[in-house]
Amino acid sequence: MIHSITSKLLSPVCLAQGAYVRTVCPNLPEAAGARCGEEGYGSPLRILIAGDSAAAGVGVQTQAEALAGRLTDCLKHSYRVYWRVLAETGRTSRGLLELLDNDAEAESFDVALVSIGVNDATRGTTPLEWVDNHRALARTFAEKYQISHVVLSALPPVEFFPVLPQPLRWWLSLRAQVFNQLLHDHAQQVSFCSVLSPEFPADPTFLAEDGFHPGALAYEHWGRYAADHIRKLIA
Repeated sequence: MIHSITSKLLSPVCLAQGAYVRTVCPNLPEAAGARCGEEGYGSPLRILIAGDSAAAGVGVQTQAEALAGRLTDCLKHSYRVYWRVLAETGRTSRGLLELLDNDAEAESFDVALVSIGVNDATRGTTPLEWVDNHRALARTFAEKYQISHVVLSALPPVEFFPVLPQPLRWWLSLRAQVFNQLLHDHAQQVSFCSVLSPEFPADPTFLAEDGFHPGALAYEHWGRYAADHIRKLIA
C-alpha cells in the first residue's frame, strides 16, 4: 500500500526523468540486416519476433547478433526455421498492436516471441491498459497470424540499468514487477500464451553501450532461453 501511494506521488517526477533520459541516452540504431530468413534442417518451424527496440536488435550491429539470429542459431540444428522480425524502436503494447494491424504481409506462424513493455513502463501505460492491450494482441496473433503459441518475454530487471537515475530506477522496477505479474495472470487465462523469464544477471557487460538496451551477451542468453522454452512448447 505504501509503495503504491509513493509510486503515484513520484509518477510525475519519474515520467519527467524518463523523458530526460531519452534525450541524453545515445540513440542506437536497430540491428542491420534482413528482417526475415530461413535456415536449418528438420521439421518446419515458423517464428515471428515482434515488439520494440529489443526485438529489433538495438544494441548490436546485425540481426545475426540480435534476438532473431541467436534464437535461430539455437533451433536450426533441429528445425527448418523460418523467421521474421516485425518490430520498431519506441513501440508500446498499444503501438505493437497498431504495427500488427497495419501489417500487409500477414503470414501464418507457429510461434510468436514478443518483446514489449519497457516503453509502457516509461510512458505511463496503466495496468488496465496493459492487460487490455495484451488481450487484443492475443486475438490478433491467433486470428491474423494463426499462431499457436505466443511467448511473452517478461520485462527485464530495469533496477540494474545504470543509465537510470533514482527515483526513476526504483519506480520503473516497481512498475515492471506489476506488469510482469499481470503477464503471468494473462497467460494463465489464455491457453496459448506463456511467459518467458530469462533471468538476466546483474552484469553491466550484458548491456549495450547506452546502459539500457541488451548487448550481445544478453541477446545470446535470451535466445538460448527462448529456444529451450519453444522446444518444450512444441514437443
